[in-house]
Amino acid sequence: MKAAFYLIFISFVVGCSSSGVNTRYKDVADIKNEDFKPMKQVRYRKSDDYFAQVDSKLTAALNSESIERVYRYDGDSNVKGVLGEIAEKCYKKDFSSAEALIKQENKRYIKNPIFWNQVGTCFLVKGERRKALLFYNKALGIKTNYGPAL
Repeated sequence: MKAAFYLIFISFVVGCSSSGVNTRYKDVADIKNEDFKPMKQVRYRKSDDYFAQVDSKLTAALNSESIERVYRYDGDSNVKGVLGEIAEKCYKKDFSSAEALIKQENKRYIKNPIFWNQVGTCFLVKGERRKALLFYNKALGIKTNYGPAL
């Protein structure tokens, strides 16, 4: 009898603890045709996979390889684009802004291994290695021989 009571009680608690109603739209009139249009995908291009805009005198030979060296030594950079902005925010330890940008842009870059590699690197810098591995594997799932994720 007690087991049945606890089972009903737990079912009631779990059933009533929903996250609430989605309040993104308050009325049907708020929904527009633009809400149903898919986002334009940013395709993978090998030429996008380097940091051409980084200018650091201390690491001149390796500036196109890793943006991390710039922030570790002199912190002076001029990065462009969403991927560069994510990298810059992560290496400056502004993880909340970086994660907000990742959430905003992930549908546009869903088939781009560079994006998922950058997300993995962000989590690695943050110290969350298991999440980093998850995103590195996502990059490898898109392009199996993608060197940076390997």
